[in-house]
Amino acid sequence: MAATATLAIATASGANAQFFDFSNGAYIAGDIGGHESEFDGQSSVNNTEFSFSPDRDFAGFLRGGYRFNENVRLELEGGYRKGDLESIRATSGSAVVQGLCTPGVRRTTTAPTCGDVEGELNASTLMLNAIYDFDFDFGLFGQTIVPFAGVGVGVAEIQNKVFGQLATVPATAAPIQNLSVDDIERAFAYQGILGLAFQLSPNLSLDLTGRYLMTNDVEFGSVTLNGGNGPGQGRPLTNLGFFEGPYKDTSLSVGLRYTFAAPPPPPPPLPVEPIAPPPPPLPPEPPVVAPPAPERPANREFIVYFPFDQSILTPEAQTVVQEAASFAQQGGATQIQVVGHADTSGSAAYNIRLSERRARAVADAMVGLGVNPANITADWRGEAAPAVPTGDGVKEPLNRRSTVSVNF
Repeated sequence: MAATATLAIATASGANAQFFDFSNGAYIAGDIGGHESEFDGQSSVNNTEFSFSPDRDFAGFLRGGYRFNENVRLELEGGYRKGDLESIRATSGSAVVQGLCTPGVRRTTTAPTCGDVEGELNASTLMLNAIYDFDFDFGLFGQTIVPFAGVGVGVAEIQNKVFGQLATVPATAAPIQNLSVDDIERAFAYQGILGLAFQLSPNLSLDLTGRYLMTNDVEFGSVTLNGGNGPGQGRPLTNLGFFEGPYKDTSLSVGLRYTFAAPPPPPPPLPVEPIAPPPPPLPPEPPVVAPPAPERPANREFIVYFPFDQSILTPEAQTVVQEAASFAQQGGATQIQVVGHADTSGSAAYNIRLSERRARAVADAMVGLGVNPANITADWRGEAAPAVPTGDGVKEPLNRRSTVSVNF
């Protein structure tokens, strides 16, 4: 599982997304991984507690939910956890029965080993999860990562299917008695969730998720067979009644989450600067000894617009950045100032970071087009300097921008 997660992270680091700008809206997800479960059931007959221990096995999950904002998600999760039983052993009490062995195999003083029991302990769950994406991110393997945490409640259906031979002390004292459990129980379940999200694109993320799940007590009935066969014939059946206790499970999975978000509205058209009429012809000037010094081009400002809650350059934005870079290089600009802005939707602290990412995205793009980075300065204002004044929480497209001032 660790190798799978590392491979997924390395794949994600090659994506184009540099910042965590998730889209909001409905999403679906699928996860695959492994888990380790346990069931400690107390016998209703002698109060001995038996530990049902499955092997570590496969776990899979399907999820569907809705992301309301940059922090809060609500989802419905269906899960399946497979478990082949490895052993059943008594962990408390003073009963003669110490556990279950391979059915039909006679233990002796010369061959006292108790073989593996035959059985399964599988769980299917349906959970309603509330997830919180933390409002900070960090880098790892060249990829931006956001942690998340959550809780879930729902129902679990546990299938306990066992067939084994009762093991007693000493090994030669017990007749061959087989115990069978074949029962399905449903119970209230709850879980805690911790994970990391890796953004592959605004609509796609890779989730590394850990879950700890626990249920209320469940009861599994048992039947003891073959009490009068073989050595010790006529001995009464060793009845254990039913087993009662909680089911617990720890899982780790990796999966993909896709958000069906509406595409962002197109940015407003760029303002068109009016073309001044040509000046009237000047009278002929007297001859001069030296030609006049070339005139410096006038300073100019370009505006790059962004989609809602994102800092990724759209094709229209890339065209504006290309024009600004060409204008600066052709005129020999000595100072280029890039300032990032955001609208009033979201918190002020979040908008400061969003405007910083927008400023840096434009500055990095101009450097990539050949502009000298020593001539570029970047600043960010958050929602403090809107192009169109609005109230708090307003999604104004003209305020989601970065300005590029080219000075000579």
